[in-house]
Amino acid sequence: MRAVEEGIPLIRSAGTGISAVVDSVGRVVTQIALGSRGVVDSGVPVALPRPPLYARIGDSLLAVFVGIGAALIIRRRKTRNAGDAV
Repeated sequence: MRAVEEGIPLIRSAGTGISAVVDSVGRVVTQIALGSRGVVDSGVPVALPRPPLYARIGDSLLAVFVGIGAALIIRRRKTRNAGDAV
């Protein structure tokens, strides 16, 4: 998933797991299966020319929505409490 999020290739080398080369859009170029021994001989795929939206803004959009949600909850509680005081 990191390759897709960031728009860059991923090379994973694992002594006891799956070793693989993944391109910048998430396609597996080559891999060694779990529990197998071997060597991966592959070039490094090129990165995307422009980073994807998530790589540019990250979790900023999530923070905005959390802030809006918190503001709405606070507003609702204040209006509910104001109605009870009457």
